Amino acid sequence: MLFDTSTLIGAVLRPGSVPNQALRKALDVYQLCSSAEMVAELERVLARPHFAKYASIDARAAFIDLIRRNAQMHVVTDLDLANLTPRCRDPKDDIVLALAVAANADTIVSSDQGSAGAASLARGCYYDAGAVCRAICSLRIFPYEYFPSASTLY
Repeated sequence: MLFDTSTLIGAVLRPGSVPNQALRKALDVYQLCSSAEMVAELERVLARPHFAKYASIDARAAFIDLIRRNAQMHVVTDLDLANLTPRCRDPKDDIVLALAVAANADTIVSSDQGSAGAASLARGCYYDAGAVCRAICSLRIFPYEYFPSASTLY
């Protein structure tokens, strides 16, 4: 299971939020995957001073450590990126899909209905954090058909 950066940021900055609940539940049930590039992006974004009003620097550092300890790390090569189809509208988001392919992830959890969300939906692996949270809470594994399409989520 792959959480995109925007969803992870929501999880750390808003305790009790849907992204936070989905991540906590996923940590109990699934194997998370990430890459050095995605963790570095998470670190860069969470280091921004304006996030201090939502979470202390220590809390943000502990969260990054939590991801490092619990995510299986994968390498995304230039060839992985070059062979990626479909591509995202924003090329910066291609790393998310390439990581999902490299990690053989069956789920991308994203709060972004835009670039990465649309392309990952086309790959058949995009899930809204709320849908993931509901599925994990039920203690059942659902086939892809259980999850609503992106058009019904937003």
